[in-house]
Amino acid sequence: SELIPLSAEIISHPIYSVTLISTDLPKSLPFLDSPDLDEALLAGGYVKV
Repeated sequence: SELIPLSAEIISHPIYSVTLISTDLPKSLPFLDSPDLDEALLAGGYVKV
């Protein structure tokens, strides 16, 4: 697996089933179900693929 910067392209990519890793939170959140997705994007989060 690798960490890549969270971006609109990643969010809209239909194949990625990834874990959202917020730069502000130590815990991993289910990516597609995260209510903080927009905030994480603005915060410069990363996704693990």
